[in-house]
Amino acid sequence: MPWDAFALELWGPLLTGGTCVLVTERPLTPAGLRETVAKHGVNTVFLTTSLFHLLVEEDPGAFAGLRTLMVGGEKLSAPHAARLLAAWPQLRLVNGYGPVESAVFVLAHRVRVRDTAAEIPLGRPVPRTEAADAP
Repeated sequence: MPWDAFALELWGPLLTGGTCVLVTERPLTPAGLRETVAKHGVNTVFLTTSLFHLLVEEDPGAFAGLRTLMVGGEKLSAPHAARLLAAWPQLRLVNGYGPVESAVFVLAHRVRVRDTAAEIPLGRPVPRTEAADAP
């Protein structure tokens, strides 16, 4: 049965020539993430924000080898983002925001070190979409 992130996590990569790797470890640990990235050549990962926060607290080294990390589902902590970017400055960290009904993200923001001085921005509408302020 599909989950709310199904469209992003499965169809996004498959429709653009990518490959999906299913992680069977529950819950995902820093060692499990590190092993999956190394074994399968994973370069992009989507994590719920709370899992991201936990992995950063336990072992920021677990993100070695990634080019892009997308997080979403809850408010992104600026201190956690800062800690990750200090360890991996070349990593593309994307904060995604949106209700489940939108297939996960309606807004996205590439987080940079300067963004971690305050609240992380929600971002701009994803390509070929628009967002309006509530009346």
